[in-house]
Amino acid sequence: MRVRILFKTTLTLVLTGAITALVLTVGCKDNNLEDRGNKMSELNQTKIQLLNIFLGLQAFRNEFGDYPPSDNDDGDYCGAQKLAEALVGYDLYGYHPKSKFKSDGTWDAGQDGRYDKDDVINVRERKGSYVDLKDDRMFTYTDVENKESSIKLTKANAVLLKNIFVNTGLLNGETYVLCDVFAKKNPVYGGKVGMPILYFRADHSSLSKAKANRTYDFKDNEALIDCGVPWDNLKAHELDSKRFYSFEYVGERRQVLPSQFLLISAGPDGLYGTDDDIIWRSNQQFKVEKGEVVIPPR
Repeated sequence: MRVRILFKTTLTLVLTGAITALVLTVGCKDNNLEDRGNKMSELNQTKIQLLNIFLGLQAFRNEFGDYPPSDNDDGDYCGAQKLAEALVGYDLYGYHPKSKFKSDGTWDAGQDGRYDKDDVINVRERKGSYVDLKDDRMFTYTDVENKESSIKLTKANAVLLKNIFVNTGLLNGETYVLCDVFAKKNPVYGGKVGMPILYFRADHSSLSKAKANRTYDFKDNEALIDCGVPWDNLKAHELDSKRFYSFEYVGERRQVLPSQFLLISAGPDGLYGTDDDIIWRSNQQFKVEKGEVVIPPR
């Protein structure tokens, strides 16, 4: 696949191979037509938002040679947090090329070895943002038949982790995540906000027992899932390692064509691991038609 992305007022994506799509399973049982319409609008907005993130990840890889990491090896900085840093910056002022993806925003000892938005030179050295924080960017999709269609991208909802969860555990609550558009009343946030989008980078080289020959590592975002359901402490997420690995594997065998990254939105119910989750794999196809992201039949 060859991708060309121009980050101007309009984004242009030229494809010569397969490109990402959404694997979407949605059950809409509400008989209220207005509620149904709102849900379908939110679903499309989330697909557009994931498209925006996909474009940002492609641009990041084009500039730095690989997608950002998603591991939580240090225990306090998970995949969802690293996704936000890569695409909008540790402090929302863009990604710094010297970053080592640490939860405290440092890479070397001393003031010069950290994110510092008050330092003009430090900010000037930043890259991105690779996704917009405002709803003002258009994306133009050009397919293999040179047919063009445009769509307005959904902004990245960057929110501090501490403003979503009562208890962030070992995770640094002073760092940002990108939330989906399925906003619910959140007593911590003091208003409505969606759930963080989970990010997993593929590791096609690992054959260690710890990862059991798997492309992704559930531990990359397990700590965030363990933060619970912020808008209802009587509910719990259903995403565990068994269900997670069922997304990508049959037993211990890898897929023939494994994807490069995985994005997961908790979907309309705000719970990870349920049937309405929206899952974006980087090796499938999508189309843009009449302002909607359309998934071809599987």
